[in-house]
Amino acid sequence: MFLSSLPGLGYSGRTLNVEIKGEDNHGNLYVLANCEVTYNPVLYPLSWLIGSGRFSGRFYFISAPLYGASPSGEFSPHRFWPSRYELMQQALDSLVFHHLSVNAIFMFIVVLVSSFFHIYDLYLCVFVSAIFFPLAGLMGTITAFFSILLISIFVKVILKRDGLLVELWNSIG
Repeated sequence: MFLSSLPGLGYSGRTLNVEIKGEDNHGNLYVLANCEVTYNPVLYPLSWLIGSGRFSGRFYFISAPLYGASPSGEFSPHRFWPSRYELMQQALDSLVFHHLSVNAIFMFIVVLVSSFFHIYDLYLCVFVSAIFFPLAGLMGTITAFFSILLISIFVKVILKRDGLLVELWNSIG
């Protein structure tokens, strides 16, 4: 799941604009953000299955103030709010974290099922095709996943005899 949180590898996106819409009594800012995000289909499979693998639109999030320390090192009651750049990064982080948390549960179930049925080649497919996302984009990732899956099936099913190629493939997967 660590790979899913890395910009460029787990997702690609940008925040186009942020607008502060209000503030509550505790200093929390209500922010309207406009973002574009494309999630890596291998690392965010549930997002793609439910049709939200790409997001382009506006959403609200809450940004908490920061409290600083005085020059003497003591706690200061003064609030500091994030800069516009920090708000743009927070908007992207909150959008990605929402999808990451949902997909983490789904991927945990996939790992349990693949471990139960001894389908370890799936790990190789996921890892290698995830690396293709920053290199080749969405179509490159999907192509790499299914290419590695077909090669795995070919080596495991078609080449049934225990030769050097099968032993090499078993040591990888």
